[in-house]
Amino acid sequence: KQMALDLLRETMSKSVDAEGLKKLMQFAQDGDTARTAIGIAAGISGSKGADLLYELSISKATSPEMAILATQFLNGKAVRANASPALALVLDLRDATDCQSRRAILEKAVETGDKRIVRHIVPLTKKTGCGAKKTEDCNPCLRDDNQKVIRDSLARSQARKSPAF
Repeated sequence: KQMALDLLRETMSKSVDAEGLKKLMQFAQDGDTARTAIGIAAGISGSKGADLLYELSISKATSPEMAILATQFLNGKAVRANASPALALVLDLRDATDCQSRRAILEKAVETGDKRIVRHIVPLTKKTGCGAKKTEDCNPCLRDDNQKVIRDSLARSQARKSPAF
């Protein structure tokens, strides 16, 4: 396994293709090679490494420990700077702490979001969860125009494919 992973690392240092990414994903979900494979993914230039790390961070096939490692790399400045515009929106929405920030991200998602952001938009439709009794709306600024920004960002983002591995 280690020899095959070393060969893959060498190959991917020259060019990154869909087949190589698929193999790297498999190595990253194998307990014997996961740590090394995730390190290789973090070193891929361009957005493909960040895309792969995001997928590893949310995949049920990734062990919890390795999902945390993938998330740590993904949150690092070097990898995050390489995120595609669609993935950057996912990460920004995941990390947003106030309604106005979320609204601005959803407005951008209408134009550039892909299916990956949907799992972060759906919880924003909930109108309770804040306040002392958790009955208040956490995102009242998203309710303008009968939740148009949520509907539009969901519809447009669902229509755009996300990278597949």
